[in-house]
Amino acid sequence: ATNSEVNSKSIATAAIVAKPSEIDTDIPNVAKEYPYRFALIIGNEDYSSQQVEIGKEINVDFARNDATTFKNYAVSVMGVPERNVRLLLDATTARMWQSIDKLNKLIKASNGKAEVIFFYAGHGLPDENTKEPYLIPVDVTGSNLSYAIKLADVYSKLTEFPSLKVTAFIDACFSGG
Repeated sequence: ATNSEVNSKSIATAAIVAKPSEIDTDIPNVAKEYPYRFALIIGNEDYSSQQVEIGKEINVDFARNDATTFKNYAVSVMGVPERNVRLLLDATTARMWQSIDKLNKLIKASNGKAEVIFFYAGHGLPDENTKEPYLIPVDVTGSNLSYAIKLADVYSKLTEFPSLKVTAFIDACFSGG
């Protein structure tokens, strides 16, 4: 094969790979909005920009795309008002905790009417000793979980006050490998 044939094949392959999925683009639209539905959606993909000591291979490919696509479904299909959606891409510990705390306050202010959706795509890791699962913000390394977010703490914040429903989608590996 000539160089131009190889380049043409590479370009064609890249075009096929880059084509968005129908799942990402053909999202149905449900007209009804539910004013007490709230969504916190987190897509942690780029860990290497926040931590110079790690390589790009530690990044979580497609986590930002998954979170953005989920946000579109939350608004269009699940009826979450756009103003009630908080989308975080590549969230640090502080941003994650601030958003979880804000959602907790919205649940409290809703007086039992809230329907809560929590979505997380990114790294998860268990504590080596207790096996307790943690969500890993982009500014936290797996070798020091003291700044990571315990999944149990997230659940506690989401259920501290009465609500109609809490649904959590966790797209993270907790194998530690």
